[in-house]
Amino acid sequence: METSRDDLARHERARDDLLTHIARVLMDDPRIVAAWLTGSLAYGTADAWSDLDLHVIVADEHYTDIVARREDLYARFGQPVLIQGIKVNMESPAHFNLLVYPGGLEVDCSLWPRTLAHRPTVARLLFDRVGIPVDSAPTMSDDERRREIEHQVNFFWAMAVVAVKCVGRGYTTGAALTIEMLTDAYDTVWRLVWLPDHPHPEAIARRHRAVVPELISRTPRLGRAIDPLGALDVIRQLCAEMEQLHQRCASYRAATPTRMPADIAALATLAEEVVR
Repeated sequence: METSRDDLARHERARDDLLTHIARVLMDDPRIVAAWLTGSLAYGTADAWSDLDLHVIVADEHYTDIVARREDLYARFGQPVLIQGIKVNMESPAHFNLLVYPGGLEVDCSLWPRTLAHRPTVARLLFDRVGIPVDSAPTMSDDERRREIEHQVNFFWAMAVVAVKCVGRGYTTGAALTIEMLTDAYDTVWRLVWLPDHPHPEAIARRHRAVVPELISRTPRLGRAIDPLGALDVIRQLCAEMEQLHQRCASYRAATPTRMPADIAALATLAEEVVR
């Protein structure tokens, strides 16, 4: 066990050394005008397994050439063992490649032309020579908050039906995947109703959201070993937590499906009888 922890610490140091080297390479290239990280290393939620979500901003007049010769740039970071691209990036105008360096060190690299680049509100800035615009934090009107609460609550209860059916079928992988959706919806609603002054939670992936001890203590989790009845117990606990939020949702004039808790409870009883 001690050896494993030492190996993981070495893996983390190798990633950090790779980041330091990449930053130096980019800084020394006058065609690169800015660079930053997003993801866990920007939000302060990183662990030893975290990868590098790298955004490289290129001067417009050099962008086409950089993209065409991008493998030369990636080789200056180190010798990649894998360069994976996507055919069409529907989520971003940036050119994206997933890079893997020796030791399984992953770099998710997005190349941006300067005119299209904008730095997220939360980012770990490596350098900026030109003053790239920074996004403003998203805000919500009272009516937008009400609609988002209703959407997330309805999504939660719809997925609760799917989760229980997965348990009834003995499909634990499906149950685990759906529990992840339930947890995300519950986390979003909790933050919407109890933390109205915080950023819109949907703008931040749940794994990167600010740590709230009370929310963590209230959120049930699957164990390392997943079996149908264990998954069903987590589903029931999540449903109980969401039902408790209904009253708080009403304070925002958000409608909630009041019959769903009882219907899910009955369906869960049936699933338990089937899998026992």
